[in-house]
Amino acid sequence: LTILANTTVTYVLYGVTTTNCHDYDTITVAVNAPPQLTLNAIPDSVCYGDTITLIVNGANTYIWQNNIQPGTIISTSDTLVFIATASLTMYVTGTDTNGCSSTDSVQIGVKPLPVVYAGNDVTACAFDTLQLGATPVNGYSYLWLPATNLSSDTIANPIWVVSDTAI
Repeated sequence: LTILANTTVTYVLYGVTTTNCHDYDTITVAVNAPPQLTLNAIPDSVCYGDTITLIVNGANTYIWQNNIQPGTIISTSDTLVFIATASLTMYVTGTDTNGCSSTDSVQIGVKPLPVVYAGNDVTACAFDTLQLGATPVNGYSYLWLPATNLSSDTIANPIWVVSDTAI
């Protein structure tokens, strides 16, 4: 027997004794639909250490969990803000005033930070030439600030010429 949500069904139970006496009772079953959750991740893909905000609505109470710490309740708020340190799946279970619940999830992608190395601190004399930075990584882009006295401010390892006016 399948009963659709948001419907009411009344069942009748008849009982008959061996002496042909009978009676009955009824039970009414109201079937409520589960809450329809709307889950938003702002944004849903971030860099390591960035803040991410998850917002859910559609129920009255919420329980947040993730796939990294199964069984651990992370929060019970409709908004969850956290620092992203690993890709994960966040699950939220919402319960409405009828006690019905449903679960939704969102996958959060956490991208690694670039490995950036400006080099060791150095001491220079006037008119010295220094190579700053390290070996460039294919696919990275670079920006040095300030760009003063650099051969280029957009490469991994620019040349810096120390002049007497730079001291």
